[in-house]
Amino acid sequence: MSVASRVLTVALGLVMAGIAGFCGVSAADTPKAVVTVQAGFIPVTDVAALYLGEEVGIFKKHGIDLKVNMGTTGAALVPSVMSGEYHFAFSSLVSLLQARDKGLPVKIIAAGSSSTATSGADVTMIHAGPNSGIKSAKDLEGKQSASTHSMDCCNCLAGSQ
Repeated sequence: MSVASRVLTVALGLVMAGIAGFCGVSAADTPKAVVTVQAGFIPVTDVAALYLGEEVGIFKKHGIDLKVNMGTTGAALVPSVMSGEYHFAFSSLVSLLQARDKGLPVKIIAAGSSSTATSGADVTMIHAGPNSGIKSAKDLEGKQSASTHSMDCCNCLAGSQ
C-alpha cells in the first residue's frame, strides 16, 4: 500500500470513527477488530485533543489502538511517515512545503492549528515580553528569536531563517 493510500485510509478511518460517535452508534455496533495506528506527535498544545481522546477512550471505543511516538520537530517526523513506520504525523506547514518541494508525496489531511482571531489566544504566534518594545513584525528587525525549529512558521514570519 502506498504512503498516500495509508494516509487516506487512516484519515478516512478516523473520520468514520468520529462520525460513528456523533451518530449515536453504540459500542455494540462498532467493529470488534482493533486497528493499531502509529502516529508521530511533537509536544505542543495543538495535539492535546488526541491525548484527551486517548484518555477518555474515544479511540478504543471505535477499535483504534493509537500508538503515540514523540518527535522533536514536525520535520523530524516526515521520514517516519515516508518510510511507513508511522501512519501519520503532526508537522509544520513549512516542513511539509519543504518536503513537497523535494518531491516527497506528503499530504495535509487536517489543519493542526488555526487562528482564533482573538489577540493572545492563538497557538501559533510570536510572543514578546511586555517590556521588549516589540509591538509589530517591523520591530523584530535585527532581533534574535527562539523556536523549536530553525525553519518553522514563526521564524519565517519573523524573517530570521
